[in-house]
This record gives sequence, structure tokens and C-alpha cells, in this order.
Amino acid sequence: MGKFRHSTHFWIERIWRTIKYECIHLAGIESLIELKSELYTYILYYNNRRLHSSLCYKQPAKYYADSMKHNGSKDYLVYCELDKKAATNKEAA
Repeated sequence: MGKFRHSTHFWIERIWRTIKYECIHLAGIESLIELKSELYTYILYYNNRRLHSSLCYKQPAKYYADSMKHNGSKDYLVYCELDKKAATNKEAA
């Protein structure tokens, strides 16, 4: 378990660095309510719209769905539906 700790830490630090520089600093957030709203919106963008060079310039949700389809799993449909519901709820709010 301990031998994977550094690798996991690196990826977590990397995602928070990206969120900090691409979302928090650019938005000029001044309250906790604004922070929650901006983080929610950015994470939806990050997973569903932002292209990632490490994923052959695909969105993570698309890359994941493609890999699940390729592996014959039906679980990807559940995650796609959850993302759609989350985006719809955010737009309605």
C-alpha cells in the first residue's frame, strides 16, 4: 500500500493545481458559496468539455465511456446519466 502513496499524491496535487489556476484564480472568488458554485461548474467542464492531451485530446468522460464500451461493461451508462442529471440540475438552479 505504501509504495503507491507518492504516485497517488502526485495526481491529486496535479488536479488541485489545475483547479486552482484555471478556476479559482481566474474567477476572483470571494465567498464560500461562490467557491462551491465555481468548483461544481468547473469540475463538470473539466470532465465533460476540456480536452486532455494525456487522453489523446478527448474529454475524460468520453475517454472513460469509450474504454467501458470497449471492455464490454454497461457501467458507463450509469455514469453518463449521473453527469447529465448533475448538469441539468445545475442549469435549473
